[in-house]
Amino acid sequence: GESINFSDLKKSPVYPLIHASSAKSNSSSEDEARNCNPDSLESKKINGTIVVCEHSDSSYTKKEKMEEVKDKGGIGLVLIDDLERLVAFPYGAFPLTVVSSAESTEILSYINSTKNPVATVLPTVTVTKYKPAPAVAYFSSRGPSLQTSNLLK
Repeated sequence: GESINFSDLKKSPVYPLIHASSAKSNSSSEDEARNCNPDSLESKKINGTIVVCEHSDSSYTKKEKMEEVKDKGGIGLVLIDDLERLVAFPYGAFPLTVVSSAESTEILSYINSTKNPVATVLPTVTVTKYKPAPAVAYFSSRGPSLQTSNLLK
């Protein structure tokens, strides 16, 4: 996954790893829980775990989803998101990483095939000479406007 490291974390202990849908509160739907929407998760199931959430419902921001996990006692968050994966966002010191749906298949397979899945949080590292790079963010301008060709927007 990708993230920006704002903490002085060296390495965390091993924690239980769960998919958010398994921590659904009684008052929420499966889809709300899977997306970690506010008030969709049960504290006693989240407390002390690293949670895997989806970002297929953009009704709530990534920050709101992170706060849901954090407020319920979660240790970290793995967020599955294809659209905004290349956009850096300062999540603060709470451990959060963003993975694509293709990358998430291995994580979800591990959760579903292991009796007691676990994970740890490692600090971010810079990967150099990675190809393909660089990538243009989805919201980036593609060049000058036809109306004002002397200005880049």
